[in-house]
Amino acid sequence: MSEEKAEVKTHTPTGEGTDLFTVDVKDPRWLKTELDPVPQPEHTDLWKNEVRLDGWMMAHDALRTVQREMGLLFHASLQKLKDLHYVAGNDTPTLPSWWVSNLKTLWDTHHHDVHHHHGNEEDIFFPFLNTRFNLPPKMTSDHKSMVDLLEQTNTSMGSFADAKNGAEQVSALEAAQKTYTEMWDLMSPHLREEEQVGLVLQRAFFTPAEVAKQTEVIMKGLTTLDTGGFFRCFTEAHVKEFMAAEGIPFFVWNIQFKGAIETYNKERHSLFIEIMSGKQWADDSWCTIA
Repeated sequence: MSEEKAEVKTHTPTGEGTDLFTVDVKDPRWLKTELDPVPQPEHTDLWKNEVRLDGWMMAHDALRTVQREMGLLFHASLQKLKDLHYVAGNDTPTLPSWWVSNLKTLWDTHHHDVHHHHGNEEDIFFPFLNTRFNLPPKMTSDHKSMVDLLEQTNTSMGSFADAKNGAEQVSALEAAQKTYTEMWDLMSPHLREEEQVGLVLQRAFFTPAEVAKQTEVIMKGLTTLDTGGFFRCFTEAHVKEFMAAEGIPFFVWNIQFKGAIETYNKERHSLFIEIMSGKQWADDSWCTIA
């Protein structure tokens, strides 16, 4: 590697700006001096695909997409309950049963996705990375605090689903919104550290082919909904760029990924649209990708 520092750019699905950051990949604290020979950060120049299309970055972007959607769902649901209360003049009115079902289903999916993401890192990716460089300690220690808040939110969402009146629904949703916000107050800088340190070090200490093998293991563990949720916030062109970089055959778009996105749109994103529009939709033709 010809430079002591690697430069990359961050990316969000909505294209909301970029942050230029550098990390000294030759800093001695990363080196595993107990190994012989000591692995060196010598592979950065082998990485030709953009960081925004790295699987690790894309997984983070998928989580951030749902974070924004959950924020909108909490706000819309609490506002609807407030409107119902004003109309009826008491605490009895509840959200329509379809609304409650939609929100709980979307939450359960997100709850699974966050657990699955952290599990992939803890069980597959971090042990792999740790064979050649020392991971920043907070990249693993942060997970417990975030999962604790995730489970508190999950408990509140269970109470919301079981609520008997509007007052109970408001109380449960406000509690869920509070702990969910606290979780993301931890998760946002945590994801940035993984991207601005972990991802850069990964590309310095490992070749693309070596990382692709780990990505393959993770991809094989995804359900259809997992796959659709992972890819749906990216354009077809972006997904195909990712596929090319990971060595995934082009025909997999037609036989797997395209259908997975359509399935996610029909079975999950349609629920989000119904809540945000305030009515159930009978037509899901918009879910089909041309």
